[in-house]
Amino acid sequence: MKNVLILFGCASHRQGPRAIAQAHELGLETILIDTPENLNNLAIKAPQQIPVYPIASKQYEDCLPLLEEICARFPVIGIYTFEEYSVETCARLCEKFGFANNTTAAVQQIRNKYLCRQMLARQGLPQPLSCLFSNLAQAEHFLHAHPAEDWILKPVDASGSQGVSRIRNSARQDLHTAYACLTEPQQQSFIIEQFIEGTEFSLEGFFHYGEAIFQGVTEKSLKPGGAFVEDMHVFPAALPPDTQNRVYECAEKALRCVGLTFGHFHLEFWLADEHIIIGEMHCRPGGDYIHLLTETATRIPTYAAVFQQYLSTQTPPKSPPEIAYFCTAVVKYFDAPEGRLVAIGGLEDVRQSDDILLAEMTVKPGDIIPPCTDSGKRVGCVVVSQEKGNHARQTAMEMAAHVQFDVI
Repeated sequence: MKNVLILFGCASHRQGPRAIAQAHELGLETILIDTPENLNNLAIKAPQQIPVYPIASKQYEDCLPLLEEICARFPVIGIYTFEEYSVETCARLCEKFGFANNTTAAVQQIRNKYLCRQMLARQGLPQPLSCLFSNLAQAEHFLHAHPAEDWILKPVDASGSQGVSRIRNSARQDLHTAYACLTEPQQQSFIIEQFIEGTEFSLEGFFHYGEAIFQGVTEKSLKPGGAFVEDMHVFPAALPPDTQNRVYECAEKALRCVGLTFGHFHLEFWLADEHIIIGEMHCRPGGDYIHLLTETATRIPTYAAVFQQYLSTQTPPKSPPEIAYFCTAVVKYFDAPEGRLVAIGGLEDVRQSDDILLAEMTVKPGDIIPPCTDSGKRVGCVVVSQEKGNHARQTAMEMAAHVQFDVI
């Protein structure tokens, strides 16, 4: 083997196969490291004929001995991850072995939502009022001092809308309900911040030899109800050019102040009146198939764009890849009622459509469909590509609505 790239925590059937294929197209050998459960799920849904190594935990201390053994046996040139809960360990491993990556300090700062907000505010970027709490009594005291306002309670470092709740009019009952949605460790470190009245988007991109390349903006929609679960993404969003340029300027400043310089990035933000408010920042591609939307619309293989920078013999191109849009791509999640699933109708019809890139179903008859309180409880989606944005959005909604769930 030569020029080996370790994919750490990347045993996902959504991103894993494309990341592996794009590495191989560059002539890179790949080794996949993940938990046995994730490796097994990938093998079932998308078999990959590459070396795999199971790890009991993605904690740095637990996987360091294995990485030392692999790096001693093979000519490893980099360690990469696209998985949120692997980014910190990946950064520490890259520092240990001298591979290109963001610094551990930068990754730790953006993963801690409170510290990230404080840093952005110090750099003059608008931020909502945000406070950190370690117990329920502190939070009750805070809300008592700020009556008749709406707030968001969230864990410090989770993802996928897990544990995110709205507190209306500083209501004590809402606070108790939100607090009960946190895990026990999260209850010892959580955030309450101002609810932003505005439209939410995200910005997708990657670094090209240290230069931030903005692929474009993703428009977001939430499922109805109290949970902050995303229901649809449209890429690229139809923003006015001057607004998009201001977003890019704010994002460049935000990336610079937190110290990100390598790999992918996914920045959430709001447009609130004339203000651009940067939200959570991630040093990975966007989830929810946003990574597929960007590749479809721009025709840029986003993983290869990063992987080529591991090759020491690769001469940096004179200019970064040009961003152009060849279509609009949309992901729409199914609306499934709660209950025991008896049958699914219309799915195969949808899969025959020429506009469908994929139709994913994560449940089967006999499964229990729970309340959709976070992104992990959604039951599947359609991804659609069409030349015009409004047509793509409408087609995605029609295709998702065509799939029916019979529950009892």
